[in-house]
Amino acid sequence: MPDVLKIVLLLLKLKNLTMKKLYSLIALVTLFTINTQATVFTVTSLANTNTVGTLFYCISQANMSIGPHTINFSIAGTIAVNTQLPTLTQAITIDGTTAPGYSNTPVVMLDGTSMLNGNGLVITSPNCKIYGLDINNFPYRGIQVNGDAADNFIIGALGKGNVIRNNDYYGIEVDGADNGKIEDNKIGTDPTGMTCAPNLYDGIDLGNAANNDSILHNQISCNGYNGIQIGGSNNNVVQGNLVGPLLGTCTGSGYRGVDIEGGSTGNKIGGANFAEWNKIAGNLYWGIEVKGTGTINNLISGNSFSCNDYDAIEINTGGNNNMLPPVVSTANGTTVTGTSLANAIIEVFKAQNTNATLCPTTPNTQGTDYLGTVTANGTGNWTMTGTFNGYITATQRDVSNNSSSFSVTVYTGIPGTLTNSCSGNVIITSVGTVTGENLFSVYPNPSNGTITINSTEKGELIVLNSIGEKLQLFSVEAGKNEINLSELATGIYFLQLNGSTQQISVSR
Repeated sequence: MPDVLKIVLLLLKLKNLTMKKLYSLIALVTLFTINTQATVFTVTSLANTNTVGTLFYCISQANMSIGPHTINFSIAGTIAVNTQLPTLTQAITIDGTTAPGYSNTPVVMLDGTSMLNGNGLVITSPNCKIYGLDINNFPYRGIQVNGDAADNFIIGALGKGNVIRNNDYYGIEVDGADNGKIEDNKIGTDPTGMTCAPNLYDGIDLGNAANNDSILHNQISCNGYNGIQIGGSNNNVVQGNLVGPLLGTCTGSGYRGVDIEGGSTGNKIGGANFAEWNKIAGNLYWGIEVKGTGTINNLISGNSFSCNDYDAIEINTGGNNNMLPPVVSTANGTTVTGTSLANAIIEVFKAQNTNATLCPTTPNTQGTDYLGTVTANGTGNWTMTGTFNGYITATQRDVSNNSSSFSVTVYTGIPGTLTNSCSGNVIITSVGTVTGENLFSVYPNPSNGTITINSTEKGELIVLNSIGEKLQLFSVEAGKNEINLSELATGIYFLQLNGSTQQISVSR
């Protein structure tokens, strides 16, 4: 109310303002102030009725004013949703991690078994956030982010992910909404990630110009069609995900791991940094398919592929300008050579058939262990030196990020083994894993558990182990930051900040 009084005093200074007009303006300002106050609602009942304390009621009340609003839980358990919950039409955060007993696994379930039609949650407003829910058995989508107005959505976060399973259409559909984030969810599995619980169509579907969205660090397994579908949508990022297999076995999507089509451009699957790599494995068609005229400039970089029945990467019918793979000409224990487009960027991998017993009935041309990147010269010749064994394969891309499929494999003449198998997260190989040395420094290194981060930027510092699993999260300010890693056992870890990574050794 003090802000309202300031405005009233300002209005009194205006000339030709009648008392009637003044009272009307005061009422409007007061109403606007009340309707923009952030409110916290608490779910205290598991009923699915529009009565005080239910999730239905809390969403209905939050929709009545601009907010932003938060819905917390003082109760855990299953909400049997027999009537569609209200659409989120204001900036609302639904936070299941506030329920008693939450510890990285949802304890609040939205169960749509009793519904004849409808979705779990529908979002039409910007700035909505969904954390820590188990959303399952709905006739349509688990979560629908619907329309151009629903930008800046967040579904899950580190340590606050959702489980989205057993829905009869998409797990998550994003229709036209931009600048959103889908992070740290399990989509198509039970809460352990060890058992299939598929959504019958795509795990995640981005369509109708859903642009600049990020799909990060999710497990997207077992879904009936594609793990991730990107159709007519641009500049999206897919990084750090497990797309296809379960954590313990090789069971993939019913069709592709990732499908990019419909004129989608500028999408990024993986990246130069190890924490950006996806494992895309065990899918019944291709690991990634890029298809259709105008579906161009889509980057595929640094991922781990194996056991995809129709091959790792398929480029066809104009996708990525029909970019062909490079040729690996020779390979031995110290040198790999080949030919490609002039000035192409070549990524070299150890191929799946390095391990003859790993999915022997699927194509060998699948890059399982990333080994490094080299740039071809102006005549298209390239050479990489290092230590090599097993079979070698490679991809190429042009300066516009049109990535190719994998080349035919070439044997080095030296028996080898693979670091990565089909199941589980990406295990890091020895080349190209440390980047961004100038963004932040770490000392002492090695450390006994307490370190100082000297950063040039503010951000979230993620601690990962050697297989890319996220262990801890710290807020970092620009300048010096004291970080306590005393919970970590002796070993090698990676610190990631704003896309840059440092390796650190912890010893006891």
